[in-house]
Amino acid sequence: MEKRSAIIALAHIKYFDISDDNLAKIKKYIRLAGRRKADIICFPESCLHRTKTLHFDDQIINEIK
Repeated sequence: MEKRSAIIALAHIKYFDISDDNLAKIKKYIRLAGRRKADIICFPESCLHRTKTLHFDDQIINEIK
């Protein structure tokens, strides 16, 4: 089996852009990373909500899944 390096995509989303638009941006960046065969995509920790903790069963998280 041939070894290859992992492909990591970085998505820059400004924390002050917190709104419904960021969910659309996240989905867009995930699609773009998939087209480029990325294994991992990284987003800023505060790209969905700056002060609220989102749990795994949150509606926004489920949309991203």
